[in-house]
Amino acid sequence: MTFALVGHHVDAARQEIASAAAVLGGLGDLWWTGPAATAFADRRAEVAAALVRTARSLDDVDAASRTARTEALCVAPGTGAGWAPAPPVLAPASSAWPPAPAAPW
Repeated sequence: MTFALVGHHVDAARQEIASAAAVLGGLGDLWWTGPAATAFADRRAEVAAALVRTARSLDDVDAASRTARTEALCVAPGTGAGWAPAPPVLAPASSAWPPAPAAPW
């Protein structure tokens, strides 16, 4: 469940980054002149770089989550490595299972 939640949040964040990048790209269509144009272009470049860094960080989080999920599936108990089936489910002692029916009185 945790891995699915991480994947969901990574996907949602990627969509937000794509939306922000689209808005940022659309702002380039505005007409700016003089010092405002230079300041806007500088700020726009900073924001674009921040979006790229954030996207790369999300890729790192996604890769780490996938690695952790893979390792969680393939670590053999007691060995730290290798494929192993899930540990057996322990059943209650035979004297306790199945439970005795309740007395009718």
